[in-house]
Amino acid sequence: MAEGIAALGLASSIFQVIDFGSKFATTAWKIHKAARNSLESLDEVASLRAINVNLGGVLRDIRAQSGHVDPASESNQGIVNLAKECATLVEELLQSLNKLGLGDVARKRDVLRAAFKLTWKGEEIRALQTRLNDFRSQLTLGLLVSMRYYASQSLTQQEAILESLHTVQGKTQRTGNAISTSTAPSDRFGTSVLNYVTSKLNYRDQVQERRLLKAEMLHAICRVSASHLEIDSSPVYISLSEETRKWCLGVLLAGLRYSGMKDREERISEAHQSTFRWLFKDSNDNKWTHFKDWLKSDDKLYWITGKAGSGKSTLMKYICYPIESVEGLDPVPRCHEYLKSWTGDKHLVIASFYFWNSGIQMQMTQMGLLKSLLSKILEQCPELAPLACPNRWEAICLFGDDPESWGEQELRDTLRRATKNISKFNAMVTIFVDGLDEFHGTPEELILLFQDILDFKNVKICVASRPWVEFQDAFKHKPSLMLEYLTYDDIKSFVTSRFNSEPLFIQLRRREEEFADQLIEDIVSKAAGVFLWVALVVSSLLAGMSFGDRVSDLKRRLDLLPPDLSKLYERILSSLDQFYLEHAAQLFSLVGASSVPMNLVLASFADEDDPDFALHREISPLSENEIVFRMDTMRRRINSRSKGLLEVKGLVSTPEGVSYDSQNRELCTVQYLHRTVKDYIENIDVQKTLKSAMRSTFDPHLRLLAGHLAYVKGLDVNGVSAENLWADHFNQCLKSARAVLPDSIPKMVLLLDELDKAGSIIIQAHKTKQDKMRPFLSPRAIWTDLNPTLKLGRLPKWSDNSLISLAVFFGIVGYVRARAEPGCLIQRSIIVSSANDMPRYVKWPLLMDAIILGTYDTGTDTGRHLNLPMIQCLLDKGADPNYMVGESHGIQETSPLIEAILELMIRKPWMRQSPWIEAFRLFSRAGKIDNDTIDRAIRIFLAARGLTWPKSGLKNFMRWNRVRKTIRKALQDIARGKDRDISVLEREIRTTNVFLDNFILDELNFRYVGADTGKHWRKRDMRLQRQ
Repeated sequence: MAEGIAALGLASSIFQVIDFGSKFATTAWKIHKAARNSLESLDEVASLRAINVNLGGVLRDIRAQSGHVDPASESNQGIVNLAKECATLVEELLQSLNKLGLGDVARKRDVLRAAFKLTWKGEEIRALQTRLNDFRSQLTLGLLVSMRYYASQSLTQQEAILESLHTVQGKTQRTGNAISTSTAPSDRFGTSVLNYVTSKLNYRDQVQERRLLKAEMLHAICRVSASHLEIDSSPVYISLSEETRKWCLGVLLAGLRYSGMKDREERISEAHQSTFRWLFKDSNDNKWTHFKDWLKSDDKLYWITGKAGSGKSTLMKYICYPIESVEGLDPVPRCHEYLKSWTGDKHLVIASFYFWNSGIQMQMTQMGLLKSLLSKILEQCPELAPLACPNRWEAICLFGDDPESWGEQELRDTLRRATKNISKFNAMVTIFVDGLDEFHGTPEELILLFQDILDFKNVKICVASRPWVEFQDAFKHKPSLMLEYLTYDDIKSFVTSRFNSEPLFIQLRRREEEFADQLIEDIVSKAAGVFLWVALVVSSLLAGMSFGDRVSDLKRRLDLLPPDLSKLYERILSSLDQFYLEHAAQLFSLVGASSVPMNLVLASFADEDDPDFALHREISPLSENEIVFRMDTMRRRINSRSKGLLEVKGLVSTPEGVSYDSQNRELCTVQYLHRTVKDYIENIDVQKTLKSAMRSTFDPHLRLLAGHLAYVKGLDVNGVSAENLWADHFNQCLKSARAVLPDSIPKMVLLLDELDKAGSIIIQAHKTKQDKMRPFLSPRAIWTDLNPTLKLGRLPKWSDNSLISLAVFFGIVGYVRARAEPGCLIQRSIIVSSANDMPRYVKWPLLMDAIILGTYDTGTDTGRHLNLPMIQCLLDKGADPNYMVGESHGIQETSPLIEAILELMIRKPWMRQSPWIEAFRLFSRAGKIDNDTIDRAIRIFLAARGLTWPKSGLKNFMRWNRVRKTIRKALQDIARGKDRDISVLEREIRTTNVFLDNFILDELNFRYVGADTGKHWRKRDMRLQRQ
């Protein structure tokens, strides 16, 4: 272990070399750029003297520590080799400084400055910084290799290393800054190593560099794209205690879970008593492959299909939902005992998912499907995690962090590895997926996904969908059943049971037994296997009985009800009370406009006549009486106005009536009765009918904005889940504001102003760990607390979270036009890490938010695409495309125009070029495209690909000037509206030999594979810099 401590000490010294070297380069650049008689540059000479002393000290440390590390050691070889390169660099720097006479205290500073400027020119300084950047990349790789090795050792050895690091660091640093030796699962091995490696820096640099180095190492771990990992590749082994392993699994699963993941399954109605029992019984019917036999067999896929409303989702829940088992055992799905015949003595894993196109985005996308399946598989087979997602698992085990949001391709590859490798843990998996026809994508996407998974022998899949042609073609040779042909007895049982529970029908049966029996038969025959139709018809007939209908009336009522669901919905809609027709149309409009199901209290606020009520409502928790009154009143309105086409899900019935228990309120939501109702209501002709029933001034999005605002004002600040609820409703406020009608914009602006005030007050009232910083923050800066709880995804670190910035992000053009100051600059707070420092404020251009957030994949349905109206709005208000941001903002120097040029330089034809062409044209009219702007853009373009600015010399100058002119002409052509392929920018750069011909198109060839990768990169960089 002593060698390990020495190697990490060597890494710490290397880090000092990079730190002192960077400070030297910064100081040298200031002297190089300073005016001849600048007093400031004389002060920089004094800084050089301090750096000289520090470099001498670190060189001695490197020489002393190198003798204690075996250079042949595989785990430390990268660090040892890098230490030699660092020592060489330090010697060169010291030799240069000594030649200048920097050590001569008597030598005047102006003489030293003049000598320094002669020796250190711009080219030399840039070359030094490039060298230091290369050292940093190598250190990241070297540390990762060493860290992997020591993390694979026994827990006792790991503890010995951490204890030694603590002891060594304790000698040079006060205890408050020493590394943690806590055994808490969250205090990971990698974090402790990073604390030690950065411990020799000053406190402020420690915090910043530790965070940066951690980000670089996480990036290094995750840079190997999951899709390029071999399916059978072995993960990095990390030794963990059982407690820590469970904690790490919890972190991984938390990244897969999402709000509402189980919502759809829980909302599907339980199968009526005695229905679907035929599914697990033996049958002589050869028309359909018996489901029980499929469960027991090695057959891979089973398809349940049927008409809309025939009960497919209810059947899938009947199959999968846990039921009470033998006393003393956990509940298991009904299919469990039959699947055990297939798995034998192997562990059975069951995962299910229900697509739902009336729910949230995740419930109708492949992302939601994959996350849900993976979460359930890993919960039941946790040993699979290191093989299923090796990169993420390593990052969590070393640093305690799930490094970044999941991408769809990564999720697909993870599921593939999980299903492939599950056999290594003596397990088999069965997957159930309902509602393929409710997926927001093409059927082919799902079919290909299932075919890919079914390549592995330990997997079975059961799917359910309507009989679409695509599914028929894909599954026609697979075992299947057509549900409406098998549910005659179930429907008869349901109708009989429902009627026999009603006293009015019992009385009818006593008087007209033959008619009553025939009525049941007629209903079942007319239903043609559609359970939903039966439920609606039975409700209609029972209503007729309550109205005192005669036998002939009941028969005529049944005859008049059309057998087709859409025709039935049309009849229900036309039978609405004309007094309530407008209100019913408004309710349908609110449900359709809401991106998430509204709970009853929210719906009651959105249903208020005047949106202004939200402006005047006080910020105070709703009383229990008001909550119950609003929920009960809204439930009654829904039932009476929609005649059952809308319903309230999640209500709990008790002998005393409907319960509005506080634990269940968020789940009591207003929804369409069925997916078929949603399809019907969204039909163009039906929409015209509903709109004609409403006043033209009715704006459902404005009502929803007001409703969410009022809801936020009424939340209990001290509620357990209050913070998440605020985030949900703040998010929905902004989404609704974006969609309001033009005539509603003035009121929308006032409502968002009120949201800004309310948000600041509410969040300040909610105590957090950062309360000590609040006295220094402006009220609006408190919006920063909402990220990531605002669920905007992983925004870039330079994006601001003031409301006006969020309005840019959400594309709320009307609000930005009304509230952004001329020039569109905002005060952005920069909070440094040290608790003793006050935040400072810098000017930040909203135009940068419009550009950067237009390129950033936030994992939501906002911010993915460039918002041209927003850009035009900002330019109209005087935003400057050439406004520079940089070091004071904590980012690399750039401007909105430079970012737009960069996007044009990197985008391929399939990457949505046209919005960026239009954005650039807008910018070019408001800004200027000069050589400096182009040079900066090309520098960033090169740096992002690990390349450097070409070396000086006449030949290079002429070549570079030619490149600049070519790019400038291409940009000018685009600005003038010429139809020119923007990929010409790439081609013009490549023709100068700055890039290899295939480099840009193959830029993802850079891979972190292991310890040798750093050498591979360095060799490749040399080729890239050839003349």
